[in-house]
Amino acid sequence: MAMLLLTRGHLLERNGRYTYQVMMRAPIMTRDMRGKRLVQEGKVERTGRHTWKVTSSDGSRQYRVTDWQDADNRFECECYDFRRNKAKCKHVAAIHFQLLKDEFGIDLIGGDPK
Repeated sequence: MAMLLLTRGHLLERNGRYTYQVMMRAPIMTRDMRGKRLVQEGKVERTGRHTWKVTSSDGSRQYRVTDWQDADNRFECECYDFRRNKAKCKHVAAIHFQLLKDEFGIDLIGGDPK
């Protein structure tokens, strides 16, 4: 599984020349990768025909995800990330993985979480 590397640092100027000094490199996970992990850890539960409950990564909260079953294939989540960005969050990504597995028999989840 490929991970992106987030690099933090600062630009230094010495004698009119600029260099970038790396201070920290840390792997970051995409929303899809985090969603996949939520399914692997069993944190997705269907609560209705078009609704799910997804437990947060740290287990402290539960978010309701709704599939509106419209032509735009629209999903909605209660989490801050979804409300702020109006785009797919890790909870919606988890539902996509779960639906592929449950309804189409396509298992993109794979082995144990790492």
